[in-house]
Amino acid sequence: MVAASSVCPADPAAIFAEGQRALQANDLPKAEESFRRVLGCDPKSAAAYVNLGVVEMRRNQGLQALEYFDRAERLSPAIPGIRLNKGLVYFRQGDYKSAIPEMRAAARQNPSTQPLYLLGLCYFFLGDYRSAVDTLQRNWPRQSDNLVYLYVLGISAEQSGDKEVSDRAFARFLDIGSDSPEFHLLKGKAFLNRGQPEDAIPELEKAIAQAPKLPFAHFNLGWAYAKKRDYSRAREEFLKDIEIEPAVPYNYEQLGAMSLFLGDYSDARKNYEQALARDPRLPSSLYGLGKIYEHNSQFADAVKVWREAEKLSPDSISIHNSLGRLLQRMHKSSDAAQEFATVTRLEEKEHADEVANPRLPSPEIKEQQ
Repeated sequence: MVAASSVCPADPAAIFAEGQRALQANDLPKAEESFRRVLGCDPKSAAAYVNLGVVEMRRNQGLQALEYFDRAERLSPAIPGIRLNKGLVYFRQGDYKSAIPEMRAAARQNPSTQPLYLLGLCYFFLGDYRSAVDTLQRNWPRQSDNLVYLYVLGISAEQSGDKEVSDRAFARFLDIGSDSPEFHLLKGKAFLNRGQPEDAIPELEKAIAQAPKLPFAHFNLGWAYAKKRDYSRAREEFLKDIEIEPAVPYNYEQLGAMSLFLGDYSDARKNYEQALARDPRLPSSLYGLGKIYEHNSQFADAVKVWREAEKLSPDSISIHNSLGRLLQRMHKSSDAAQEFATVTRLEEKEHADEVANPRLPSPEIKEQQ
């Protein structure tokens, strides 16, 4: 809550400007103090609430930021930037479904590069490739010199069967890519998305030879070796990427998946917990952790984490099937029947199971924002 001041300054506009200067200098305590003083004079200052939201965004306090943005929106729905900022909070949390309506609204208010690009990325991360293509193509005049943009557009078009757009994006990608390590990283990643790890490995090795500490190059190389079932080499690469990017959860998730496959439940649990400590919204890590709990006869814990995974990936046959089987084993026949009924419904939809066959994560794409 923002407490009202007993003494209102004579010039709230000057205090607001002071807060903006502090925000530009990234002096967050000073900025917060100034905008709270403004609200002490004018509790209906939507602009002050927006700036407090930005302060909390920079502190990575997403929930508090959203609260301030919601207050600003209630006071002044048309104020520029609110929907974009809300979308950015959700985007950075990996909650792309919640980000989409905010980015759509932001793009309607201001059809500029950023909201359209972020909206396209949300569709891309969710696997809605047709919508990603339709959205990203609108940015071609402004972003066709951007390697990451061309990569995302090309992969989205390829996955949605739009050969014309895919060919155009990748032709431009090759034309401007030159021999940079970033070019080889994204080219290798494109091969991985096509299920061609043997073609990806040379490109990723070129990227690493030019820039040994290039973020995410070792991660993608680890993924390539894991797909070739060379788990020893894959493990080496994931550990190298952890040295460069210790906050990225996907390295730990992949280490956990490999350890689980090899039957090392203790190491798998350690790595899954490391992944979830960095991002609790990882259904594959929750699913793997539940399998470990089940193996250790910790049935209640397994059900708990699988329920969390179910919320994040409601269309996963693997999660519903595992829950149904375990609930049946726990003599909870009614609950088990509900899970099996969901499995039957999902099987009829013939959709891909993200938990059983996860798409290649793209942390380097998100980190560009």
